[in-house]
Amino acid sequence: MENIYLRESPSKIYIEVTTRCNLNCSMCVKQAEGCGIRDGDFDLNLSRSILSVLPDINTVILSGIGEPLLYNSLSPLIEICKNNMQEGSRIGFQSNGMLIEKSRVRELLNSGLNLVCISVDAVSEDIFQQMRKGGNVAGAENAISIFREEALALQKELSLGVEFVITQKNYRELIYVLKDAISRGIDFAIISHLIPYDISLTPLSLYGKDTDRAIDLYERTRESYLKKGIDISRYFNIRWKLYHSEEEDKIRKAVEDMLLQAKEEKIFLNLQSILNRNQKQAEELKAIFSEAEALCKSSGVELILPGVYPRGDKRCEFIESGSVFISWYGDVHPCHFLWHKFISYISGWKKYVNPISFGNLKENSLKEIWNKPEYINFRKDVALYEYPVCSNCSLAPCDYIYSEIFEQDCYTNTIPCCDCQWCLGLFNCLR
Repeated sequence: MENIYLRESPSKIYIEVTTRCNLNCSMCVKQAEGCGIRDGDFDLNLSRSILSVLPDINTVILSGIGEPLLYNSLSPLIEICKNNMQEGSRIGFQSNGMLIEKSRVRELLNSGLNLVCISVDAVSEDIFQQMRKGGNVAGAENAISIFREEALALQKELSLGVEFVITQKNYRELIYVLKDAISRGIDFAIISHLIPYDISLTPLSLYGKDTDRAIDLYERTRESYLKKGIDISRYFNIRWKLYHSEEEDKIRKAVEDMLLQAKEEKIFLNLQSILNRNQKQAEELKAIFSEAEALCKSSGVELILPGVYPRGDKRCEFIESGSVFISWYGDVHPCHFLWHKFISYISGWKKYVNPISFGNLKENSLKEIWNKPEYINFRKDVALYEYPVCSNCSLAPCDYIYSEIFEQDCYTNTIPCCDCQWCLGLFNCLR
């Protein structure tokens, strides 16, 4: 089977056309401490550096940190992409929808735009404005309707969808948002967990640290031993006792065997964290996701869901799909996680993230940068998935990954992917 990331050209391009925005969303990285993102717009002349790969590109996403509709050269850039890409390729962006006007929509559709995603996080005005300061529900709903109506009027193909960032504040609104969006003619819906760029946002996250594989192993072990009258959930109540009863020795031995099995299966298992998890809320979220799946299936709408728990089997969709990320000033990056400088609290601890760039379009073409040996080796190393799951480690936080400058993880890998939750299936974006 061919590895797409080893082709001579990338297959998907993300271009950050602007970092300027008309809203001040509380969950945006631009509002966070340590943000290294400067305001700026993509120089249209830099598009010459991507021309040689466009015939091999199946998707161009004109989004990054910022509102694409603030970029004055959006239509010309779409035209450049359309005129050089193969028939049936996708060109699109994600928008907050507040700047949508019919005339602009017609211009974009006539330029070749055929993929649009509108951010909608609530039907309740109060919750919506808490999350997207400066926006409103009516503006987002209106944007969906206008895009669908104008595409029909112009007889243009358009894949139209919504993205919903799910948090403690709004998760019970998901079904209502989907029903409204479906009534307005969407084709897909993307649901993503919140990335806490500020310590104040960590209580709003709905996911835990424990992977689905770790929880599954624990539950199978617990149920197996319960049948024998042994309750391993009591482990921390008896662990440090000087003397143990026969039953307590069996509990200790059962846990030791489980941890050994986890090690053999390369499962990071933090027993204390698993015992402390919010199981009731996880079950409620599962039920909401199941209802969302049934609703979208019956409506013919594609639904992309995050995991209720982090995924134990790592997979980087950006690397596997041959994606490349271009900043507004021309730097070329391998993925969303390593696109910008920021601080996050994804695992509950302060983490410094520094961007990784393999070149700039002002100096080399995208094809030249993509084929640099160091970039090829980076993609190969990521795809091996031989790095730990730091968020689920019983020894975390450690200096390996929570220092300001990453040098290596505890497996001596020099790629900073060990604490990336994108590859654990928690975060989604237009792709």
